[in-house]
Amino acid sequence: MERIKSIDIFRGLSICWMIITHLQRGWLAWSDYWVVFVTWSILDVMGVCAFLFISGVSTMISFRKRLNKAERSNDYTKKTIKYEYLIRALIILAIALAVNIILAIVNNNAQWIFAWQFLLTLSVSLLLAWPFLRTSKSLRIVFGSIFWFFNQIVLYILTPYINQLNLGGIIYYLLYTTSEMDSILIFFTFFLIGTVVGEIIYEIFLIEDKNERITSIKIKLLYPSYIIGSILILVGIFFDFPEFLNALHRSFPWMIYSLGIHLILISTLIYLEEIEIFQTKKEYRFLFYFSYYSFTVYASHYLLALLFERRLNADNIWIFIIITIILYNTLFRIIYKTLKEKASIKAQINNLSVKITRIIEERKKN
Repeated sequence: MERIKSIDIFRGLSICWMIITHLQRGWLAWSDYWVVFVTWSILDVMGVCAFLFISGVSTMISFRKRLNKAERSNDYTKKTIKYEYLIRALIILAIALAVNIILAIVNNNAQWIFAWQFLLTLSVSLLLAWPFLRTSKSLRIVFGSIFWFFNQIVLYILTPYINQLNLGGIIYYLLYTTSEMDSILIFFTFFLIGTVVGEIIYEIFLIEDKNERITSIKIKLLYPSYIIGSILILVGIFFDFPEFLNALHRSFPWMIYSLGIHLILISTLIYLEEIEIFQTKKEYRFLFYFSYYSFTVYASHYLLALLFERRLNADNIWIFIIITIILYNTLFRIIYKTLKEKASIKAQINNLSVKITRIIEERKKN
């Protein structure tokens, strides 16, 4: 099974937006900070929620590939898959906690240690998803829905205790940090539904005949995604118009609206790729580097936020952002040609998880 360009395009779009929003927040003068709220409302459907969704897609495809490998190999077992997966998740968790500790020191605020920033949410999502990877698609959809409804109940109970120094306030902080952070109760569902879509994509791409594969994409992925996605978008819009656009609020309408966008976008990209509507390598490669080096890009872009701290306004910030994205892409294109996976934090995490797994299995044998 070849690398699916649509997944790289989706992930690349997501990481690009995450860079842009952080540059906005670091570079814009306070007088023009309204730009952040406007762009977040329109585009944050491609932020952390999109990255968690596509991470679920790629995680399931990788998991199914590894299961297939285990069935054909005596040396590579299901236990090996489990160790590699969980160790990888724990390494990301360790990195996330290290980042939180650094933020706590920089901000002189110990509360940052428990903040639900992107990496922490991703690592916990990976850990929570493991028991679900071999369950049915319908069960994962049900549990994903339960998480969201449970989140609404918890919010209803805990909202009165926000910023209070009591048990309710502490529990709220541990579960949400603030409404702007990436709470696991909200974002795990995106990851879990992503695994459902990933399994469908994997099954489709096992079909060798191209025409049959295109038909399968339309029947199993495109049509259902458009129907379900359109319903989710419409419900999100009309349930709480226009508040559904308030990404900072992380409302229930915003969540289901965002998921609808993700379903339609990934299915459209998969279909267009398969019927070869987009074949130009330049467009694909531009986003490929952001996808391939997603962790490296995310880790390094915080330094860029310090370049024009609070010095830009609504008129000139986009010029600097566009130039920065182009230069950033050029840099990682050069890095890819010279270092390739050596400069990829994600690849190094995978390699480390494989090495630790081998050590564990060797010790068990001895």
